[in-house]
Amino acid sequence: MAVSTAKVVIELHNSYGKVTESDGPVPWNDIAESCAFHDATIAREIYNLEQELSVIKTEVPPVQLFDRGAMTFPIGLLRRIVSELEGQGIHVECVDHTQKPDARFNFTFNLEHETPRDYQNKVVTQLLETDRYGMMEVPTGGGKTLCACSVIAKLGVRTLWVVHSADMVHQTADMLANYLKVKAGKIGAGKKDIRTITVSTSQSLKTKGVQSLLETRKWMPDLILVDEVDHAGAWGVYQALRRFVPYYVYGFSATPFRRHGDKLLLEASFGHVNATVSLSDLQHQGYLAPITVRIREIGVENKLPAGSAQSWQEVYSRGVVTHAERNRAVVEDIKALVAEGRQVLVNVDELTHIPALVGPNGVEDAIIVTGSEDPDDRKVIYKAFREGKVSVLLGTVLRRGLDLPSAGAVVLAGGKKSQTQTMQQLGRGLRPSPGKDDCVVQDYLDHQHGLLFEHSQQRFKTMQEAGFNVPEGMIREVEAPQVDMNVDAIDKIRKRQAALLQERLDKKQDEY
Repeated sequence: MAVSTAKVVIELHNSYGKVTESDGPVPWNDIAESCAFHDATIAREIYNLEQELSVIKTEVPPVQLFDRGAMTFPIGLLRRIVSELEGQGIHVECVDHTQKPDARFNFTFNLEHETPRDYQNKVVTQLLETDRYGMMEVPTGGGKTLCACSVIAKLGVRTLWVVHSADMVHQTADMLANYLKVKAGKIGAGKKDIRTITVSTSQSLKTKGVQSLLETRKWMPDLILVDEVDHAGAWGVYQALRRFVPYYVYGFSATPFRRHGDKLLLEASFGHVNATVSLSDLQHQGYLAPITVRIREIGVENKLPAGSAQSWQEVYSRGVVTHAERNRAVVEDIKALVAEGRQVLVNVDELTHIPALVGPNGVEDAIIVTGSEDPDDRKVIYKAFREGKVSVLLGTVLRRGLDLPSAGAVVLAGGKKSQTQTMQQLGRGLRPSPGKDDCVVQDYLDHQHGLLFEHSQQRFKTMQEAGFNVPEGMIREVEAPQVDMNVDAIDKIRKRQAALLQERLDKKQDEY
């Protein structure tokens, strides 16, 4: 094979790379294609297209992350680009033009509150020594927040900590006060307080008001930490983060998994997973509770009539949300788990699903949490659950970021197949708690429709791959029928949901 004489020089800046020299035959079109993906919604926004785009990939303009005009790319794609160039025999020289900040602040751990465990010290060291950007995979309950605080303490620079909800802004600020004795600034939930360490929701960073405030204050972080980093695979979050030019960028998650374009956006911002803590190791060491998986089969003799549900919305509505047999089974399982002395978290995906599971024909003492409540009310609800005053929490926002260690059971009432969502739901039960020997995960093998069956199988396989024991005989093979998963129709359904339960959601749930 002939040796290439081509040479490429790449300048490395804090948040991007720039090709400054390119001698000889270099396949830049191929490089650009490897750093692009197809998404009709994003393409309409980027290219100012008003017409609807086909779902056929070849008819959708690609979302280009490698700018062929400016020859620039997000720094997280450096490894991908260098690997492809060198794989074709092209010599690549990287010239460092980054601006490393000085460690100006002395953040120290409050060891009286909590001492980092050996595995936490090890994984933080691994993350920082590998690169100035990357991702850390730590199981729920493994101490992601403490690890992030350790990163801040070691680097000693101005920090922006990005979380996904207003509840997490307050919770993270409390953790910073406990671990580092620092009063953090808060952006989100009506707060616009900027300090040396500032915690913000990703949604707030996208607003013009916050962007204007940051520009007026000339506040620029040297370190960005993103909790539940899989959120950064969303286009809006990616764009918001690209407005900053930090030297250090790290993401933390129990499930840093995305697919297709989302996965590429995540790589563009953070590169790759540089440090990992094993869930099974933490369970063996007693840091996480064992998981016991229970599965009930539904709809074996009560399938949806052939041809009665042609779209994904119809399949899900008729086979899960309004399916009488399935909902009776879910209610029975919740009551049985409570009878065992367990506190139960019940996850649903649709607000319209809730009435079938609560009230006189369901679980009468369940407390509903949907995200529409006042944040202070949710704090009261979660505190009551931790203290054992509430037996059942049921809602659409019980998957991530909640510290509810007393949960002894998680019911996957909503179904669906997302790997990330499945692990997030299981993660709610992993935290150890006094008197808690294990956590039961109750799931369902849905026979009502081939697509629901396939979704069940995907959840079971996710559990098995994570090291949990799925009951024998529950993992099977099936060819799922294709249905029209119309995104616009799903959005319309979601927009109608809030009104359907407004009367119940307006009632206070803190009468305990």
